Amino acid sequence: MSFLDDVVASTRERVRGAKEKRNLTAALESVRRRNLNPVIAEYKPASPGKARRTTASIPYVSACVRGGAAAISVLTEPRYFQGRLSLLSDIKSSVPVPVMRKDFILDEFQLYEAAAYGADAVLIMARILRPHEIKFLVQEAFKLNLTPIVEVDATFNSSDKINAVVDSGSPLFGVNSRDLSTLQINPNVFSAVKKLFPPRSKVLALSGVSGPEDARRLMKEGAYGLLVGNHFMDSPDPAQAVRSIVTAAP
Repeated sequence: MSFLDDVVASTRERVRGAKEKRNLTAALESVRRRNLNPVIAEYKPASPGKARRTTASIPYVSACVRGGAAAISVLTEPRYFQGRLSLLSDIKSSVPVPVMRKDFILDEFQLYEAAAYGADAVLIMARILRPHEIKFLVQEAFKLNLTPIVEVDATFNSSDKINAVVDSGSPLFGVNSRDLSTLQINPNVFSAVKKLFPPRSKVLALSGVSGPEDARRLMKEGAYGLLVGNHFMDSPDPAQAVRSIVTAAP
């Protein structure tokens, strides 16, 4: 083989490896089969209106995985959450579990960014999109081997609104009990919105967990899994904090 043939063969292999993704749905299901609570642990450098955290990303996510986290969510929004895309690749290379980009996804270009920086999954916020845009982004995510989670909140208060989201074809959905207009959490939102989904829908609780009791309540209300951020990030022992949520029996 010539030098050019060698480079082309090497490049094909490199691209093939880069396109391979860790399956978020399978990771969550694996935990459920062990009668544990599937947890996506979130890393966010800052929260709106609060000082930037000093928590180092790699030690934190590594501790979360030791505690049993099935996946890691990474805030990449730069202005209000002090995130950056490079966090995805840094964290992906440090943990063996799926990594999800969490941001305000408005354009398919952001999906290409997520894939290029190593994300395995992406959060799509239905509240800031029209139904046809949600469906388009879900289909584009599939083309990039990204697992989408479509997020809804208290404003999705009818079966018609939920059905429009379900029609996107996403394998996973999530209910955010936090109103992003006020940043306040209403613990009753998950149960109310979850009831509007078709029975077999896989719906995660994306906020509102501050301890094992919240985890038990949400799993009893039908959550397929839990996304937890502040509770773990504020803990002096993230591994133990994750473990307590993963093992909280319904």
